[in-house]
Amino acid sequence: MDPHDRELLEFARRWEHFGGPSDADILVEFGMTPSRFSERLEELRHQRSRLYPTTGDLTCSEATDTAPPGRRPSDHL
Repeated sequence: MDPHDRELLEFARRWEHFGGPSDADILVEFGMTPSRFSERLEELRHQRSRLYPTTGDLTCSEATDTAPPGRRPSDHL
C-alpha cells in the first residue's frame, strides 16, 4: 500500500468515531469528492480482503492494522 493510501485510511479511521469527515475536510485533505473518497476506501478494503481473506469485512480501524489476521499489533510486543 502506498503512503497516500495509508494516509487516506488513517484519516478515515480518525474520523470514524465522529460519523466520518465533512465533505470540506475530504476536499481539502485529499482533493477529491466525498463519493470518490468512499469509492477509494472500498477499493482499499477490497484489496485488503483479497490479501487477508479470513478477515472478512473491515472497519477503517481494522483496515489500517498491519498485524496478520487474528493478531493485534500489541501481540507483536
